[in-house]
Amino acid sequence: MPNEVNTLQRALLQIANVLEPLERELNSTRAVQTFAELGITLNGRQVSSLASPMQALVASSKTVLQKAGDLVQAIEAENIGQIISISAELISQIITAIQKIDQLQNAVQSIGSIPGSVSSQFAERLFNYLLVRALEAANGVNEFLELLGILERERNNVGSTDPNNPEFTISTFHFDVLGNWFQSPVSALQAQYNWGSNSLDAGTIYCNGLSVCY
Repeated sequence: MPNEVNTLQRALLQIANVLEPLERELNSTRAVQTFAELGITLNGRQVSSLASPMQALVASSKTVLQKAGDLVQAIEAENIGQIISISAELISQIITAIQKIDQLQNAVQSIGSIPGSVSSQFAERLFNYLLVRALEAANGVNEFLELLGILERERNNVGSTDPNNPEFTISTFHFDVLGNWFQSPVSALQAQYNWGSNSLDAGTIYCNGLSVCY
């Protein structure tokens, strides 16, 4: 039982950690830039129209972090009963936070100036953005995932200084690729980089490994 609880609690705390930046990223002075980094250009008035669902999401994420703190205390006290009950509460709060992200996406989709193909991907882009930010704390993890083809980072408007058309990166996680590396690393290399053939994609290996190409 303790090992199962440990596995669950670690996963819950990691998810809570991913949501932690939301309060900073969606505050009134930062939100325009955050949306721009997701490839969505909004003006101050449009961002203000999203204030209610953004505030609801921030409040939900703060509750998640509070419950995560309670879970850490229960773990340190080795109180199995509290660990189990607080874990259940934390799961419920994480689900609520995810629902708030969906509600914010619905509000974003109601802004007519945003193409539907972009606004419909808002929730995924936001979560991937937060996940990349969380993984940056572990030096080299994002670069390693990019090398494996699990993380794809599409850099747009590189070098742009235009505030109305800024540089931004769309991050996409392909977790389905992970199984290929466990089952057959050689096959995964062949699929990702044409490994073992005359058309070996050495340039992409270099770019993904160092994250220096655009």
